[in-house]
Amino acid sequence: MKSRRLSIRVPDPLLGRLESYLDQQGLTVTEGVLASYVGQNERLPFLAWIGRVKQRLVVLKNNIFLP
Repeated sequence: MKSRRLSIRVPDPLLGRLESYLDQQGLTVTEGVLASYVGQNERLPFLAWIGRVKQRLVVLKNNIFLP
């Protein structure tokens, strides 16, 4: 499969946290970033996926039940 390079800027503290998390999960930076964006990677931990779902539900709840 042909691939292309994508460059992004990430603040050092955030990059450190990302690299640490991905190292613990055994994922490459590419796998982790793409999996979290697309939401489809069998190696992405189930609890991380649940955490993202909870965050999205909070946003939806706040948008629906505004005073």
